[in-house]
Amino acid sequence: MKGSELQGSGVQVLIRILLSYSSRWAIYVDVETIKSYWYLKIPAIILLPIWIGNELFQLFFGNGRYVAHVAHIGGLTGGTLFGVISLKFPAVLNREIFEEASVDEISPLMEKALQHIAELDMEGGRELLKHILEKDPENVDALTHLFNIYKLDPENHKFHETAKKLIFQLSRSYSAYESAHKIYQEYIRQVSAVNL
Repeated sequence: MKGSELQGSGVQVLIRILLSYSSRWAIYVDVETIKSYWYLKIPAIILLPIWIGNELFQLFFGNGRYVAHVAHIGGLTGGTLFGVISLKFPAVLNREIFEEASVDEISPLMEKALQHIAELDMEGGRELLKHILEKDPENVDALTHLFNIYKLDPENHKFHETAKKLIFQLSRSYSAYESAHKIYQEYIRQVSAVNL
């Protein structure tokens, strides 16, 4: 290491020395005082006692708020206990938590469908809404937009099917009863206009 690399506080020098001599790392530490950000991995077994020691020192000899230090000590201790328990009893750990979240395919399709509808391309919007309902048959937003498209032709049997599905989905939730009632009234109004 050059002399210019060791400039800065003693903590930076200590961290750089640890970085150059360590081979197995477990925890990332962000060193914000260096102009270009870099991360350091330190084994938890080394960092944990140092961190808890610092918090205990600050708790007993520092001038400040003690609640934060007690909270840090509790969090570090609790996290350590949880880590040890999860290593000893791997069945307790739910592996699904660490899996990547599934990609949202519905929102981009809904956006495209609404764009088609805004451009008065009802056929394009209808096809995209049908595609959304193939992926998520209970999607109330897609059913509502499809209902509004089909109500332009109330004699079409798809209008009746969509109204039935939409009212059923809305009536499944107590908070959506009012919306279900409005859709039902709109459905009756459209059907009555056709029969006149």
